[in-house]
Amino acid sequence: MVPAEYLAEALTSHASVQPGIEYGYGMWLYPGHTPVDFEANGSFGQRITVIPSLDMVEVTTGGGFDAKRSCQDDCGRSEIRRRPGCEP
Repeated sequence: MVPAEYLAEALTSHASVQPGIEYGYGMWLYPGHTPVDFEANGSFGQRITVIPSLDMVEVTTGGGFDAKRSCQDDCGRSEIRRRPGCEP
């Protein structure tokens, strides 16, 4: 369990990243989204998204890839990772 005091502080903006995106303690905050949501993002596509107004939590486990990598880094490694223009 996470103490309520810590969660309240983690969900408070401590840095403005760009318009509509804030950062708390380990949490990405999106006050401009409708509905408002926040996320904890990890390596290799792992993500926890919380939408409080919908009482919803979505968890995505990583698949051994990173969406930020370029086509050259992962051409042909698997069907999931293959992008247009990559050779098998």
